Amino acid sequence: MTSSKEQFLVKTCEEKSTYRLIVVVVVVVVVVVVVTVVVVVVVVVEVVVVAVVAVVVVVIVVVVIVVVVGAVVVVIAVVVVVVVVVVVVIVVVTVVVVIVVVTVVVTVVEAVANSMYSMVIVVVVKVVVIGAVVVVIVVVVVVVVVVIAVVTVVVAAANSMLFIVVVVVVVVVVVVVVVIVVIIIVVVVAIVIVLLIVVVVVIAVVLVVVVVVVVVVVVVVVVVVVVVVVVVVIVAVVVNSMFSSSRAAVTSRNSSIYSSSSSCSSSYNNNGSSSSSSSSSSTSSSTQH
Repeated sequence: MTSSKEQFLVKTCEEKSTYRLIVVVVVVVVVVVVVTVVVVVVVVVEVVVVAVVAVVVVVIVVVVIVVVVGAVVVVIAVVVVVVVVVVVVIVVVTVVVVIVVVTVVVTVVEAVANSMYSMVIVVVVKVVVIGAVVVVIVVVVVVVVVVIAVVTVVVAAANSMLFIVVVVVVVVVVVVVVVIVVIIIVVVVAIVIVLLIVVVVVIAVVLVVVVVVVVVVVVVVVVVVVVVVVVVVIVAVVVNSMFSSSRAAVTSRNSSIYSSSSSCSSSYNNNGSSSSSSSSSSTSSSTQH
């Protein structure tokens, strides 16, 4: 009787443990999917908004260059400040989002996963979040490169020696940012590898979700990059046409000014020669008298 009661208790405990594990797996999957979708949406919106704002600001600066020729130094400062502000905003917002997401995910999972599998599940979730961080960093680098491409196109269209200073400053800033980002990516990848080595037993459902999430993130990143590249190409064409029309107008105006000055000069010369000939004829007639 005692043995059957013990067996019943053991069976009940095993069933409870199994049910708890199922609940933990379901909760972890839901949390990972929801959080990853939120991170992807926030990052995509952030990247698109910042890229569009940067492109609009650069176009406004180009218009200022075309209209106000004397404000070149101010425009250089504005372009450099815009690029630096864009990089800082993207990095700060991304870091804040990632910190909040990691805190929420780890708190929820550790609160729910109160079992012997909690450590494995928490580590798996952290690996997923770190992967999302790597994707975010890559997106940040892509946006920075796109902004630099826009500025470079504007500089090429402006064809001014002073703007070479802008290109040099911007390239230096981007190189520093890219080096920092590469270091961060290397450290993050090393952490992921260590965590994957530690996690020997991984739940199959979580792995499937991770694969699906990675595919979705890659697709979203590719779409964002394509959209940004299309916007950059359109802006480059518009800027090039603006500068071409501006140069044509300046050339036409210079030609008309040169023609007007030439006609005035020839008219003055003709008037001078006619007056001197009339004065010489009057002098000769008075001499004859």
